[in-house]
Amino acid sequence: EGYTCVRDLGCNDPFFNHSGLFMASRSSRVADSIAFTPIAPEHTSGITYWCNRGLLTADIPMQDSQPLKVINIHLNAGSSPQDQESRLQQFQHYIAPLVQGQHALVVGDSNLDTAALSEGQKEIAGLSHLVNALEGKVTCTDEAKHTSNGKPREGCDDCQERIDVALFDPLRVAISDLKIQPGNSDHHAISLFLRQA
Repeated sequence: EGYTCVRDLGCNDPFFNHSGLFMASRSSRVADSIAFTPIAPEHTSGITYWCNRGLLTADIPMQDSQPLKVINIHLNAGSSPQDQESRLQQFQHYIAPLVQGQHALVVGDSNLDTAALSEGQKEIAGLSHLVNALEGKVTCTDEAKHTSNGKPREGCDDCQERIDVALFDPLRVAISDLKIQPGNSDHHAISLFLRQA
């Protein structure tokens, strides 16, 4: 109660799977700053090409400094090399410009393991100065799909995924009290505290 809720308003189509993004705030100032940025089809691949993918951003006032920009993402799905290239392009063209020189936190489903990226890939994608607080941590499992949808456990390779991010510049922002809580979704709930570095 008391929250203003905003979701990816591209989700009106009942057939296509869109970004599935959500933000909620008790501050009308923050809620008024929430914006949806669509990802152009040329920066997507596979099934994501047919989705209205994008990212949500919000500006949170911080004491005695520029606002904190929160960027909520759900990047290209799929396991092909082309899908991975699309995710890196999405970081390069949409996320990197938003975090450059900003107090920023990038959170959500990146559909890639940042630990598996080369330094060259991080440089091109604009990630070389950022730290992923979730790197190496299991944040996604298909357990909910096994129990609720009857997805077979045998041969499942989606139950130990490390594909979510909480990216920040440690020279600008500090993260503490990071908690990962499994629930009734494939992605675990993440909570953390932020302060100016």
